[in-house]
Amino acid sequence: MKLFIFALSMLCLPLFSNAQKPSQEPAIQLLNAKLNPTVKVVAKKKTTIEFYKNGSLFRDDTFHAYEVDSNSVRYSEEEKSLILECRSETPKCIYRNIYSSKLQGPYNRVAIEVKPEDAPQMISAIKYLCHLAQDKEFSEIFKPE
Repeated sequence: MKLFIFALSMLCLPLFSNAQKPSQEPAIQLLNAKLNPTVKVVAKKKTTIEFYKNGSLFRDDTFHAYEVDSNSVRYSEEEKSLILECRSETPKCIYRNIYSSKLQGPYNRVAIEVKPEDAPQMISAIKYLCHLAQDKEFSEIFKPE
């Protein structure tokens, strides 16, 4: 009887425990796996897209995922790039550093060169990050401290 109660409690335990919170890590891993090796996405409270040239960081674009307009994330045939734009409420939400020329400043969009066949998965991953950041239940992952 004790064994039956133990087995039943082990089966029911997942029903009453807290569900695991969504993570941004699978989306970041997918993006980094599909991106050109000279581009890397790093995400903590903010998301940073790092661009490397000759092995050195030459530019980075940093933004809060909740400030990107997930509806406007798209692939541009003309630019052969994914395009991320700021929401209308948060214009120029992307802060760009260009290290070689020491230029810094806010921008309204970022373009990331990708292969056309990888674009649909990458768009989904970026939209996931944006929606996760905008969801009140999980937004603490992204909010500044």
